[in-house]
Amino acid sequence: MQPASLRSTSWPEASAHYCSATLTRSSPAMCTMRIGKGIHPDGVPGWCQGFSLDGGSGVRAVKVIQPGNRPGLIYNIGISVWKGKGRYRDTHIVTFAPRYLLDNRSTHKLAFSQREFARGKGTANPDGYISTLPGSSVVFHWPRNDYDQLLCVRLMDTPNCTWSGGFEVNIPKSFHVNMRDTLGNCFFLRTEITLKGATYLISFTDADQLPPPFRINNMSEVPIQFWQHEVADMRLRTEVKSSSVLDYACDEPTLPPHLTLTVKGAGSSEVTADMNFFREYNKLYYENFIYIAATHTFSQTVEKRPVGKKRLVSCAELVLDVDTKTQRVILKKKEPGKRSQLWRMTGSGMLCHEGSSPPQNKPAQPRPLDSSLVLDIAGLAAVTDNSFEPLKLRRPDSRRSTTQTWNFSSGMLTCGLPRLVVQAKGGVEGLYDGAEVVLGPDSGLLEPGPEQQFINQKMRPGSGVLSVQVLPDGPTRVLQISDFYQRRMIQSSSSVEQDRSKDWVKPESEQELEVLVNLEEGVGVSLVNKVPEELVFVTLSGIRVHFTRTTANEVLEVSIQRIQVDNQLLGTTQPVILCVTPSSSESGVSDSGPALQVNAVKVPSRLMLTELFKHLMVTARRFTVIIEEKLLLKLLSFFGYGQKVAELEKVGENLHEKSNEDAGPPKRYYFENLKISLPQVKLSVFTSHKLPPDLKALKGTLGFPLIRFEDAVINMYPFTRVHPYETQEIIINDILKHFREELISQAAQILGSVDFLGNPMGLLNDVSEGVSELIKYWQRGRSHTQCNSRRVQLCSQGRWS
Repeated sequence: MQPASLRSTSWPEASAHYCSATLTRSSPAMCTMRIGKGIHPDGVPGWCQGFSLDGGSGVRAVKVIQPGNRPGLIYNIGISVWKGKGRYRDTHIVTFAPRYLLDNRSTHKLAFSQREFARGKGTANPDGYISTLPGSSVVFHWPRNDYDQLLCVRLMDTPNCTWSGGFEVNIPKSFHVNMRDTLGNCFFLRTEITLKGATYLISFTDADQLPPPFRINNMSEVPIQFWQHEVADMRLRTEVKSSSVLDYACDEPTLPPHLTLTVKGAGSSEVTADMNFFREYNKLYYENFIYIAATHTFSQTVEKRPVGKKRLVSCAELVLDVDTKTQRVILKKKEPGKRSQLWRMTGSGMLCHEGSSPPQNKPAQPRPLDSSLVLDIAGLAAVTDNSFEPLKLRRPDSRRSTTQTWNFSSGMLTCGLPRLVVQAKGGVEGLYDGAEVVLGPDSGLLEPGPEQQFINQKMRPGSGVLSVQVLPDGPTRVLQISDFYQRRMIQSSSSVEQDRSKDWVKPESEQELEVLVNLEEGVGVSLVNKVPEELVFVTLSGIRVHFTRTTANEVLEVSIQRIQVDNQLLGTTQPVILCVTPSSSESGVSDSGPALQVNAVKVPSRLMLTELFKHLMVTARRFTVIIEEKLLLKLLSFFGYGQKVAELEKVGENLHEKSNEDAGPPKRYYFENLKISLPQVKLSVFTSHKLPPDLKALKGTLGFPLIRFEDAVINMYPFTRVHPYETQEIIINDILKHFREELISQAAQILGSVDFLGNPMGLLNDVSEGVSELIKYWQRGRSHTQCNSRRVQLCSQGRWS
């Protein structure tokens, strides 16, 4: 019979009950628990669903039935089960911990609530909310498990701050949370979710020193309104003024990052851009009509208006209008937005009248020409010399192209007929409200008369067509809106600025550095224990390192042509531990490149806590790994395993404490492309029958037997991430998790049983944990290679939920 040690790190009154006290292979031990009766004296606590004591971590819901018609309470308790070490290797340690721990590392007082209760509350706090002060943490349980398990947060010390959208807290990741005040201003918090044992640690930090996830760059001449697609709340629609920039994070983190754009107050179309894909999207059209204005009637400002009759002419603000009964063109006082005064010039030079067509709520593209009336003369024949022809609207007709094609030139409006211009009938005296407009001969003077001066005034600035594209700017994805017909000008000016910036950094070119190292014969590293006895010899040959540093970037290229690790133990039957798998004609795969290749490009960062990489590519060839039991045990002993097996365990009971409190906020790394490729490993394991007493004792502490097998082929997909922006810990854990899962799935397929090496999950979980710890120690500048029993523990361990 195997004992089990039960301990609670969060509930002093939690109790446990064994359903079975006998541990056998056919019937594993099951355990159940409930909340202590002293927590809810009036309630009836119930026992949770049984869980296995074989190993792993998971969660169980513990229910409490409340009196009356009140809904029951549910607590989610995290459970971790693992085996002890050394003389406690037959003991299973069961630890109960809070499933969710909210850690406030920001400078604000925060409030938390389930989304169902925070929805619609605005700046008010719902019943049952919890709050934390800066630098403190609190255990969180869902008030209602039948509602969506989405958490909302609010800044309590920011005036009029509303609740954020709901986000998941049961997936390890990091992201920005967006909160708004009643005026629509955005406030960001960086949220990082990590799994510590059986507890999800949700940390909230200030985002002032971090780049925003999205940026809206409005380079057009009109205001833009945007909102997250599928978000119906009108209060979450944000305006970005002309030639301005706005930082943004998703209002609803659970919805895709799709942003919908429109031109504010312009009856424009809508364009939805996916912020995950860098490309150009559909054009954004908006109504941008023109007024045809009599220039002389706009010649005086309000402050300089004259008196008398002259005032009526120079300040009349007359534009071309259309009489709805006769379709004749007349002069009327300018009225903003009046459709009968609005015109649109086509690419062929026709002036389409907007008032003669039904309005478009959301124009997806310019209106078809055949649905509009255009500016023409009233007569059927051409205008003769010294005669005047009234203007009216007609259907587009290619046979009348000379009188339906117009051009603004030298301050006048001319048609396809020579020396004929649009003018007010009756000369300057004809510039009055309601006067008729005609087409007649020009004055022949260098300066046209006031009655012949007509210009176009845009209803709104810009061309009416906007270009929408998503571009990368480090970890920030930029949604750029620019005028389609001004893009060439913008691009040419930006290229000029780039040339100027190149000239500006030219004096610093002396600081450029290039390092080239070629070691054809390579280097050798020997590992010798304290006996002394040589264990392994590592050979790295064909080493080539090329490093360049300029003001623009840092480029590192490393290639190792051959890698081999030899077994140096006397009398060994397997002299090679690791080597490149030789190419065979049967496989049809040609491996001619280096054994290991690393390519990295780093660019300068303006942010103190951010490192930017264009890409990091690690590519390895197919390797053959041969594990001999005797050498494995000697290596474990060399790295310190078994020296402190008297310790029972190292339980994470200090989850509430800040491990990096003095270190400050962690540095984050951004990669446009991150790829680690280890395509295939051919694995063999050979057991040893005669072991010395010290190695036998060490083998007994492992808790699992080794199984002999040869040439097990393990194919693994590469680890690939696009645009990750995470801390070092999250990236390393993500890499280890990927390859651990690849190895586990392949091991189950090859051997047909998860009993490989006792339990491969336990082995790979702990080995990956040891690698992560070793990387951290290397970065702290440790020159020695010590590894305690925690880092190289090889206990049998499983997973359950």
